Amino acid sequence: MGAPPPYAGGQVATGGRVGLLGNQSLFDTPFSTSNYSRELIDNQRATAINDVLLNDPAVRSTTNRFGDTETRTIRGFNADGTNTSFLGIPGMVSGRRPRLEGIERVELLEGPNTLLNGAVGSDNIGGAVNLVPKRASDTPTRDFGLSYTSRSMFEGTADLGQRFGPDKAFGARVNLSARAGATLIDHQRETGSTGTAAIDYRSDKLRVSLDLSRQAIYMKAQNVSFQVAPGLSVPKPPDGTKNILGDNDTFRSISSFGVLHAEYDVADWLSVFATYGLARTRDVYNSGFTSIIIDTLGNTTTPNFSFVDTFTTEASQFGAQATFDTAFVSHRATFATDRFDQLLAYNVGEAGSFDSNIYNPVPRPLFANPTFDWNPSRSTESKRVSYAVADTMSMLNERVQLTAGGRQQYIDERSFDTDGATSTRYRANRLSPAVALVVKPLPQLSVYGNYIEQLNAGDTAPLSAANAGQLFPPYVSEQKEVGVKYDFGRLAVTAALFQITRPIATTSAATQVFSVGGEQRNRGLELKTFGEVYPGVRLLGGVAFIEGVQTKTADGTNNGKKAIGVPVTNVSFGAEWDTPYVSRLTLTGRVIYTGKTYLDEANTQRVPAYATLDIGARYTVDRGPGRIPIVVRGGISNVTGENYWQTATTGSIQSSVPRTFFLSTSFSL
Repeated sequence: MGAPPPYAGGQVATGGRVGLLGNQSLFDTPFSTSNYSRELIDNQRATAINDVLLNDPAVRSTTNRFGDTETRTIRGFNADGTNTSFLGIPGMVSGRRPRLEGIERVELLEGPNTLLNGAVGSDNIGGAVNLVPKRASDTPTRDFGLSYTSRSMFEGTADLGQRFGPDKAFGARVNLSARAGATLIDHQRETGSTGTAAIDYRSDKLRVSLDLSRQAIYMKAQNVSFQVAPGLSVPKPPDGTKNILGDNDTFRSISSFGVLHAEYDVADWLSVFATYGLARTRDVYNSGFTSIIIDTLGNTTTPNFSFVDTFTTEASQFGAQATFDTAFVSHRATFATDRFDQLLAYNVGEAGSFDSNIYNPVPRPLFANPTFDWNPSRSTESKRVSYAVADTMSMLNERVQLTAGGRQQYIDERSFDTDGATSTRYRANRLSPAVALVVKPLPQLSVYGNYIEQLNAGDTAPLSAANAGQLFPPYVSEQKEVGVKYDFGRLAVTAALFQITRPIATTSAATQVFSVGGEQRNRGLELKTFGEVYPGVRLLGGVAFIEGVQTKTADGTNNGKKAIGVPVTNVSFGAEWDTPYVSRLTLTGRVIYTGKTYLDEANTQRVPAYATLDIGARYTVDRGPGRIPIVVRGGISNVTGENYWQTATTGSIQSSVPRTFFLSTSFSL
């Protein structure tokens, strides 16, 4: 099934993939979804997933673009790389700032999603992200791009694609990029490259595709995360360019994957599908770990360490979808079985620590590398198998659509000691149900509701904990949601009310032991809009109000207090204007506001709210009849140079993204 077409304005699509249900119209989907287009990715010069998702007020970045990883919160819950799928298959996309050169769309599905996507990882409660790859179009693609980002980062890209053979049945598309230079962070330099290849075949009944990707990153002086010592007030944020690391800090990551997908229409009413993916990531650090701020003057202490890890992931999905009628009810039934195997191996070696200051950094001195095995043995292993069935039943000319189903899951989690013997093992299985309803009292109005449960693999104690690497049993989360979507034709508005509950795990300030023993409840209201409010004026964004509360805590001490890292109010609102005064000139602007948060369960460590402004412009150079135009884009993010702390649900913080300027051009041959 082809991808849903773009909505008016071109920034989002009219629908997207909803897990095993396949592609669905936004207004027929009983969940909150957003489907961001390639046009938006190009126009906003988005190079990472978080750059795109910040257009959604339910999403907040917890790491900035100058670090080694990319994490975020969705509806107030942490979401790491395990919540990102490629063509619906989890575990293929590296968490190490994956690039978007070969991606056509970024799709966001909010809320627990076990029935739809399976038991992927421990951090997909708030929602899931799916990446849709580019495909060769009927018209040959010969696109090239050059860009500059302050301080002195240069990048070049190439996008080449063409279809071949009778009826253009075969297609190939290749995307390449390379970048190098100094970033805005003191002492930081980065080089990187990305290559993707997409080969596909299409006929009346059969569709087959093979996607290959490789990404390499080398960085000096990555941006470090901080923890604030217990009982200490959060200090004023430093200038976003400050960095306590120096040239002696390095990070390398190489990740690659391959995904093979096939669909076959057995009959007009029956199709079968299969997907298989294999991925591997290897990271090597000679680096400072999470730094601890020890006083209000901004003094820090940071362990010095060397670290190596490898992730090897194998995932597959097989299934069938059938459409049929029974009496006055039309059915679209789907069956799928999924398998997900991931092996993590890592070694850590520490060699003392160094002291610095967030306001007046002392670059990390040269340390002798700790002696340890750079070829790590297995540390944790995750095996997950599931069987899912869902049926969307439509009545009254699809004005009433009821989706019901369940996924039987089997989770097997193991951790290993240094000798390779199993040290901890947890097995669990559970049927996770879901039911969702869409009612259309008017053709342009959709009212929906859903209830969905989710079984997640248990948390793993972080490296900073005294019981680092310990696995905990799987746990169950649930969501209740109601919402409304209205389509004005060229402008759409949506609203959603939700409640999500989940068990929570924390690290004791006194013992540094990580354990599970509480519960968190997030209730929220989301109001969003997208489309073209007037010819040449496009809007995208909205506001999210989230009340994250600790409902169960040790001895009830913190019951009713705010959950860690959950801002009460988020605003993301952007606009584009094709000015009539200068032909082919578009002006853009976006405001992002993030409310106050807390770093500790007792709510004594408060992080202030912050707001940033991004502005930009693009100009299309007309090259004459029959020639593809050249587009020149420029922009400034964080125009006012605000300094702020980005917070995570783990209680860590990172300094702000400095004022950043970019200039780019794209052209075709």
